[in-house]
Amino acid sequence: MDITDTNDIELSRGEAQTVVAALAEYETTAQGTEEESVVSIRRRFEEEYDLGGGDDGDGDDGTPTSSRPT
Repeated sequence: MDITDTNDIELSRGEAQTVVAALAEYETTAQGTEEESVVSIRRRFEEEYDLGGGDDGDGDDGTPTSSRPT
């Protein structure tokens, strides 16, 4: 698959949690640009499926902005 492929896939929340867990585990072995890509993909899944990625060191609580109370 081309890295620029933007086809959509439909996942249940449980399937998305499995993907996020696998990406988090893979992060420990990835390096450099590959690691950055994995982190980016994981965060996207967490936001898309409202999985609350926790503290990622960016100063927020990991909750997608659209889900935060105002």
